[in-house]
Amino acid sequence: MDITSKEENKLLQKVEVTATMLFEGATPNRKDVQQAIAAQIKAKETLVIITKIDTAFGNSKAIITANVYADEKVMLAGERKNLVEKHKGHDSQEAKAKEEVEKKTAEPVAKEKTE
Repeated sequence: MDITSKEENKLLQKVEVTATMLFEGATPNRKDVQQAIAAQIKAKETLVIITKIDTAFGNSKAIITANVYADEKVMLAGERKNLVEKHKGHDSQEAKAKEEVEKKTAEPVAKEKTE
């Protein structure tokens, strides 16, 4: 991933980032892009909001726009609610998947004990 521009918006207390990313196969998901941008800018993942991942058909290059906030309160006040919910959804989806795997592995053990 290459960061092509990084502009500080002092009024809205955020850094507006534009980056390009080369990939193979499917377009990278928001969580992966969020982690990559947070690592390069040295910010918390929870304060990075991916606003757009733009790809051309048949091209393995994505142009990404993101906002990096200094504070969660400012992020919640200034960012669209649907984008904040999308980014919060990553953690809950992963937790749900882990719970389902644990339930599936626990069910056969419970059945064996009853038999």
